[in-house]
Amino acid sequence: MRETIRDQERLQHIQEACMQLLSHSVEDWKTKVQIEPTLYYGIVKLMEIIGEAAYKLTKEFKASRPEIKWRAVEVMRHFLVHEYYQIKTEDVWATLTDDIAPLLTKIEEYLSTIEPEGKC
Repeated sequence: MRETIRDQERLQHIQEACMQLLSHSVEDWKTKVQIEPTLYYGIVKLMEIIGEAAYKLTKEFKASRPEIKWRAVEVMRHFLVHEYYQIKTEDVWATLTDDIAPLLTKIEEYLSTIEPEGKC
């Protein structure tokens, strides 16, 4: 059973991963990956973290915030982990370009409405 009190922590994990991914433009990431190819796997790992943290959010939390396609985020993580040999670089770049910034905006909105853990 998932712990309700952990939703805030999971959202913070998503926020941190998104912020790291957005710390450079996609074009900058592409340039850096050409110089250091293993950096690409760090980008993929951050996307995995986002998906895993989303998966660990409570069903109640996700149901109350349907504007994010939580299942799609989770499926992306499962694909990156289990179908790693089929990952297309252009899909990673498209996710960075199209999905990470809007996700971060919503996550920060959610975090601003959550009472800090341990307070009543």
